[in-house]
Amino acid sequence: MIEKAIFNFQFSIFRSKRLNTDLSRVKSPFDSAQGDPEGIEGSRDHQSLMTVAPGFTFIEMLVAVTIFSGLLILALATFSRSIASSNKVSVLRQKSETARSVIDQITTDFNFVYKDKQVTDKTNGNFQFTGYYFWPLTHPIPVSGIVMVLKYPGEVDSNGQSKYTRKEYDIAIRTLGGHGQTTTYDLQMREDRDCNINSGNELDCGATAGDFRFITSDQYLIDKDSSIAGLTIDDGNNPPVAGDPKQTGYVSLNLIFRPAGLTADDQNLPCFSSDSSVTTLPVATCYKISTTLNAGVI
Repeated sequence: MIEKAIFNFQFSIFRSKRLNTDLSRVKSPFDSAQGDPEGIEGSRDHQSLMTVAPGFTFIEMLVAVTIFSGLLILALATFSRSIASSNKVSVLRQKSETARSVIDQITTDFNFVYKDKQVTDKTNGNFQFTGYYFWPLTHPIPVSGIVMVLKYPGEVDSNGQSKYTRKEYDIAIRTLGGHGQTTTYDLQMREDRDCNINSGNELDCGATAGDFRFITSDQYLIDKDSSIAGLTIDDGNNPPVAGDPKQTGYVSLNLIFRPAGLTADDQNLPCFSSDSSVTTLPVATCYKISTTLNAGVI
């Protein structure tokens, strides 16, 4: 019994020292200021027992920001190219629509050319022609314009006589700016309606001729290298020689459209050139369209 009591007493003392030792290891680091040599060590052990919250390191954040910035730059570059391509397509579409509208207008008129007999144009120096002629009369071609006499279905006067239309298309000089600032070229049209052909086969449109007006849009002009040329139905003599056979005439339209907002220096540059040493306007600045109208078929 005595030995057992002594053992229990010694064990309790051991446990007491062990507990004191464990408690001392979690003392605050401020205890070192009070002479506790285990204060700092105890604080380290205490920190090792704390739970650390999850997060990202500086290197990880830097890598993430770099990747995001690269993706953003790629996205913006793609978007910018898409906008630029869309603008180019829009400009090309506008050029194409302007060019085709002019070609369609002339083609539609040419479908109604009156070719039944030769007439004399009283409006322009009593020139004799069949259906159409080129003006001014320049040989060889190209020439700068065309005059047509048209007969639309169902157009008659009060006496039941057929009415005719005289139409003229010219590539003419046009001054922009109002004070002769820029001289360029454009396509103009004049229309004289309610004309008649008298017994002497004279095309009479009255004393007052119609006014010329430019038919292209305000955004585009006609380049000086454009042409309206071809072959007349007559043999080219004025007046035609009696007995000469008629020809299968045609009209060749070669129109080049250029922007109207070019600078004065750029206005003087050609759209195209076969000579590589010649400075031209940038590619896709101008738009060229060509077609041939056959007077013997339509």
